[in-house]
Amino acid sequence: MSGFFGVVAEEDCVADLFYGTDYHSHLGTRRGGLAVAAESGIQRVIHDISDSPFRSKFQDEITAMKGRVGIGVISDYEDQPLIIGSHLGVYAIVTIGVIKNIDELVSQAYAQRNVHFSEMSGGELNPTELIATLINAEGSFEEGIAKAQAAIKGSCSLLLLTERGIFAARDRFGKTPVILGRKNGSYAVTFETSAFPNLGYEIQRELGPGEVVLISHNGIEQRVAPGSLTSICAFLWVYYGYPSSRYEAVNVEETRNRCGAALARKDRDSVSVDMVAGIPDSGVGHGLGYASEAGMPYRRPFVKYTPTWPRSFMPPMQATRELVARMKLIPVKEMIIGKRLLFCEDSIVRGTQLKETIRRLYEYGAKEVHMRPACPPLVFGCPFLNFSRSRSEMDLAARRAIKELEGQDAVRLDEYTTEGSEAYEAMVDRIATRLCVTTLRYQRLGDMIEAIGLPREKLCTFCWNGCDPSGQFGKGKYRPAEEVAAEGAGSAGVPGSAGVPGSAGVPPAMQDRLCIAGGTPAAPVQAGRLRSQGRLRSQPLRLPLPRLCRRFTSSSADSPGRTRLQPACICTDSLLRGASVWCSGRRRCYARRVNGGRLRMERKYLRLTVLFMVLLAMSVLESRAEVRGPIRVSADHRYFVDAEANPFFWLGDTAWPLFVQYNKAQAEAYLRNRAAKGFTVIQGVLAWGQGTGFESKFPMPNAAGDKLWLNDNPATPNDAYFRHVDYLVEFARQQGVVLAILPTWGYYVNDVRVITSQNARTYGRWLGQRYKNATNVIWVNGGDRIATGFEEVYRELALGLREGDGGAHLITYHPCGSRSSAQYFHNDDWLDFNMIETWTEWSKIYPAIVTDSLLVPRKPVVLGEGAYENGSEYPQGPITPLIVRRQAWWSFMAGGFHTYGQDQMWRMGPGWESTFDTPGAGHVTQMRKILESLHWWELSPDQGLFAGGVGNERTLNTAMRSPKGDRALVYLSSQCTVFLNVDKISNREARITWINPATGERKQAGVFRTGNLNGKSFPDGQTQHFSTPGHWEDALLLLEGVDEARK
Repeated sequence: MSGFFGVVAEEDCVADLFYGTDYHSHLGTRRGGLAVAAESGIQRVIHDISDSPFRSKFQDEITAMKGRVGIGVISDYEDQPLIIGSHLGVYAIVTIGVIKNIDELVSQAYAQRNVHFSEMSGGELNPTELIATLINAEGSFEEGIAKAQAAIKGSCSLLLLTERGIFAARDRFGKTPVILGRKNGSYAVTFETSAFPNLGYEIQRELGPGEVVLISHNGIEQRVAPGSLTSICAFLWVYYGYPSSRYEAVNVEETRNRCGAALARKDRDSVSVDMVAGIPDSGVGHGLGYASEAGMPYRRPFVKYTPTWPRSFMPPMQATRELVARMKLIPVKEMIIGKRLLFCEDSIVRGTQLKETIRRLYEYGAKEVHMRPACPPLVFGCPFLNFSRSRSEMDLAARRAIKELEGQDAVRLDEYTTEGSEAYEAMVDRIATRLCVTTLRYQRLGDMIEAIGLPREKLCTFCWNGCDPSGQFGKGKYRPAEEVAAEGAGSAGVPGSAGVPGSAGVPPAMQDRLCIAGGTPAAPVQAGRLRSQGRLRSQPLRLPLPRLCRRFTSSSADSPGRTRLQPACICTDSLLRGASVWCSGRRRCYARRVNGGRLRMERKYLRLTVLFMVLLAMSVLESRAEVRGPIRVSADHRYFVDAEANPFFWLGDTAWPLFVQYNKAQAEAYLRNRAAKGFTVIQGVLAWGQGTGFESKFPMPNAAGDKLWLNDNPATPNDAYFRHVDYLVEFARQQGVVLAILPTWGYYVNDVRVITSQNARTYGRWLGQRYKNATNVIWVNGGDRIATGFEEVYRELALGLREGDGGAHLITYHPCGSRSSAQYFHNDDWLDFNMIETWTEWSKIYPAIVTDSLLVPRKPVVLGEGAYENGSEYPQGPITPLIVRRQAWWSFMAGGFHTYGQDQMWRMGPGWESTFDTPGAGHVTQMRKILESLHWWELSPDQGLFAGGVGNERTLNTAMRSPKGDRALVYLSSQCTVFLNVDKISNREARITWINPATGERKQAGVFRTGNLNGKSFPDGQTQHFSTPGHWEDALLLLEGVDEARK
């Protein structure tokens, strides 16, 4: 957004101009500017305010400004005011709005051949300069303004500082307000009326749509009459307007109170909470209205630190916005712990900051978190204003949810904007699950319009229902009045609410949409509700056979004599459960289901069957001698598979100097050790300089003294250097190890800039071509650096790799601490899976991986760098084997994969070779052995298993469940007690097994029924507690359903 202020004063205008413009700081994001008509001409000051308040940048300079007429702006993007010289005279101009057809208008201007534009720093054109060019094409300011507004698709309100005074113009359809004020003999024009009271101005009137006035010392003169169609943005009252402002004679704060009251009436006592709160500031009015209507206490579980932190949507960088959102809200733990909280929010745009806020609430002990947005779901990106930092409407939380449900962007969005429809409810359920709220209920559109109090036809509601009466975008008419009445009417059972108890039968494709902490998880859409309309495309997971037995397929017991053609996993467990096993070559039955499911083996085939089972178990559980690659992404984009579509378990280790500082003998010893332990992936770097941040300008030569590049030029790789790399690639393949190779450490891109956009593709193409036939290579772009400002270089490098190997190998990006590749490249086609680094913030692993796993398009997620075992530089203290295990298990339990690291080994400190066998390395490989026995690829995160005891960041307890609900795995990260909803196990009986994550030791703890555990009865649906055994530091709890046929 943007806002402006103008003054025509009896005396000096600078003070009023300065403070009046500053009162729009809640709208501004990047630039602030003032222009004053002085005796010597127009004085102008422009500053970047993206990282500091408006006042701090201008307060020293305004002392040198003097004049009676001035305009100011806080701009969303471009430099303003601009000073223009033309046949109309010299003038200054400021604008607010959006021009959607800017390219078309620029092309038309260039066709005149006597027009030119200045480029901004990013190479774009300044829209305000384009507006000035359109105005200058006419014979007067009035004609030029009218002509410019008629040509624009979008909206544009403006102020012109001229010799005659200030021309003020409201956009053609009145999307944004322009309001006139007066005090004594001075006049002002503003976006926000909240700028008037403290400066002594009284509201005179609001400009109509398309109206143009001239403000001078003689008064206010209408120059262009208003149009007949008003379509003011309804979001002004709900979200970005200031509480004390009024538009169309309707106050913002009163409207928010009415919106909150409408939300309370919609809930109709269907939720029981301890308090109501508003979040952020624009949600306070809604929260107060809700609390008053519902008769509930209003409290502040968060207190905003206001002296230095701006509105969190204002900073241009996402990382900065997230920092502001976190730092400005200080939790009051005593108001949160054990409480059921209901928050009124102005809206959910993307939900990124809100999700982090909710996570923090659970960290501080919230029992439940209920969310009530004061407007309907935002489904369409606004073509008229920039009220969000979203790059496209596909960033909107609702559109991401729709895409997850549809598998693609929806063609008919009307179904999702109709409250009460199955599509709407499924969308809300998905958003609720992503946010991890207990319940989520949006405002009805009819109730929101009623709260504003203006006729529906005077309000723009495009972002909610796509209606645009101006006819520029979307539907040109509003829906019939009877539909509006139906929306505003009450409905029993509160349709469209998420998290209502009783939503059972979750489809497998949706079981990994999770809460990550305590409270009641939001209920996903019920099974089959949308299947008839083709929206839910979940398919049963078909698991391929290992190479040893790929001739075999499974057949249902009631269909003897025929073999299904699709491959399926046959293992000892499937035999014990009574499955029929067939040889697809000879069609001869080796085992058949008889006597109620018990196995009766034909004697002549008994030995063969036993041998088959043993060999198959060995093929699944033991490391293979060679990699059957290249490694690919699975069909459901959750994990990795080998060339034969067998699940591939990424268990990585960090050996950044592998190709450079290790000599041949050291590298061989290391790779043998890692292969024997069960590591499957090793991460190493080609352009390496010890990773200290103080490297020399060019990469180190390898242990034999060979440089990476001839003449230190990335475009000319050194063949001698790469012969050593060739050897290690082949040696690793023979050991059954995949090499995740970083072409460069990010230092040589971001810091010394040796690799640039001019040579990156050439270097990448050469690497891709050299290793295109290697079956055990994965490319890792980046190298412990942010990509911001260097996106083009990293993209060129990735595209070169793609061109070189023809897409034979996966590519990801390794960022620096507490970041993910998804922040920079998630939608790039070359990024096959996401990689996260947490480093010192290892307690953030679980939420970080869950967040990335929910992105669309879906991609596997790998923790590429956490905290290193025995590392001592971490604020939380040394990294012990327990912390190593926590990192590894959190990675997997969140739906991702893990890369281990040992501090001395990657640094090659004294005695580094003795660190090959540290406890942590053994513990993480124990994880693989445990999981390989459990068909890990079938498990999905499910925090809904917890009824209590989920823990906090550093002691988080996590859970997974199989699609059928017959198996659950719970990781207790400390000595603790957890409460589980045991009725989530689908079988009537379940076997309890404790597993020690450090040693793999298993302890059987009996079999229980939902109604009877160890002789103690409790009703169906209650919870049961489990405690970490004995002196174990952490534990795995395995719950397996018992087949009724084998009791």
